Amino acid sequence: MPKCQLTNAHIRNLKVQKRTDIWDEVTDGLILRTSPAGRKTFQYRYFAEDRKKFRRLTIGSWPALSLSDARKRVEELKQQRREGEDPVIAIQLKREQQVREFNERLTFAEIVDRFRRSYMSSIRKPTQMQYNRLIDVYLLPVFGKLSAEGIRRRDVIELMDFIADEEGLPTTANRVKAVLSVVYSFAIDREYVNISNPAKDVKMRKEGRVKRDRYYNEEELVIIWNHLEQEPDPERSYYMFLLYMGQRKSETVKARWDHIDFKRRLWRIPAENSKTNNEHILPLPDDAIDLLTSLKEITGNQEYVFSSTRCDGEHLKYPDNVARRIRNKEGGIPDFRMHDLRRTMATHMAGLGIDQSIIGHVLNHKGLSGADQITAIYNRHDYLAEKREALARWTRALHRIVAGESQEATIITLYR
Repeated sequence: MPKCQLTNAHIRNLKVQKRTDIWDEVTDGLILRTSPAGRKTFQYRYFAEDRKKFRRLTIGSWPALSLSDARKRVEELKQQRREGEDPVIAIQLKREQQVREFNERLTFAEIVDRFRRSYMSSIRKPTQMQYNRLIDVYLLPVFGKLSAEGIRRRDVIELMDFIADEEGLPTTANRVKAVLSVVYSFAIDREYVNISNPAKDVKMRKEGRVKRDRYYNEEELVIIWNHLEQEPDPERSYYMFLLYMGQRKSETVKARWDHIDFKRRLWRIPAENSKTNNEHILPLPDDAIDLLTSLKEITGNQEYVFSSTRCDGEHLKYPDNVARRIRNKEGGIPDFRMHDLRRTMATHMAGLGIDQSIIGHVLNHKGLSGADQITAIYNRHDYLAEKREALARWTRALHRIVAGESQEATIITLYR
């Protein structure tokens, strides 16, 4: 390797036929690397700590980095070595730390966006449609704003438990797990995350959907209510509101404060949140108003009534931990499921003598017979008064049940 006392004039006029390294005689370890294309870069070359091989570190290109600054930089790197730090390894560690910090900042939604842009085009259209549906319906609402590296195996298990047990969809739970595993395999391969695949070793659920007709009798309602009284908000209020109002879990959890009209005592479920794709208006009984008034002191500064305690600006995701505690506690209900609360309310309302058609209007049932469908097209009565009376009777009965009082007295309801 040629060696000379480098000068700016020498560097400027230097031309080579092949890549050439020139040692600087002034500063030991400084090298000028010159290419046939005229590119000239400064490098620092030194022995590794074991003295078995050289290491090179590019420190800049001439003329952006002047010769005098290159010499100063090499002296700084020598001092760094005297202090026990290898410059190349230090840079590698810094880059790795930067990559880790970048990956930690990547949310699951950002990983999914990259997955869709880079991977989805390689698979069949029907598979793309299935992946997109499962991602949009189950994965993004739960994991979207979380750090992609922060999602753990237990999070996947809890989500699968919710889909399989609460929704009664074990096959869907398995498909969600499979898609999540593919997304993370992609992210790991691209080094977007530096964790093991959180879905890889999660057990598949036994498939097959069993139609449930379970409802909770009065003794079981007491057990459930007493347990809910011990739960923190907003989970406690969410479950109680499910019992008061009997609406679907997904519709209830998406309730926003701007859907609640305290003055008119109404809850509006917009069409986009409704399983029937129709707006649903429900009167709020006294107990529901009291619950919402208390909850507003906790989540009133958030968009959602039942706001997530994990992600600001989000609603509760899969509040199945409460259901699991009810199932597992001594003296609890081993087969407790959230969805059975809706059926429980309907069953007890029927026991109070409330007309089945009014119960259907409260529940916003979509399964109407042909004749009922025709009637519904022409009948635009909103049934608000009937629904208000039905919900008032039900919540009074529920209050009586959990308080251990005698059967419902005849009360004239005054509408407000």
